[in-house]
Amino acid sequence: MTEAKQCAFTNRRRMNWTLSIGKILERVFDATWEAIKGSHQHFDADSDEELEAELRRELVEIARVNGVSDPETLKDILLDSALGAPRGDLAD
Repeated sequence: MTEAKQCAFTNRRRMNWTLSIGKILERVFDATWEAIKGSHQHFDADSDEELEAELRRELVEIARVNGVSDPETLKDILLDSALGAPRGDLAD
């Protein structure tokens, strides 16, 4: 494989990986958001938009720092962080 083809292949793989991680994070966020809204707990946020932004930042940080890409594990960690509840206490 020529160097140009190898570079194009590598760039395509990196782009597919990035899209896959983005889809995983979006699915995890959606499931977590539903659980949080269903918990009826009060959060120190002025609006749902502010809470959503903070949860998204936290989710990306969890994935980045821990290298986690498994959706269920990410959701569990984010819920533990946001709600302070043991994982088994919340229905999936």
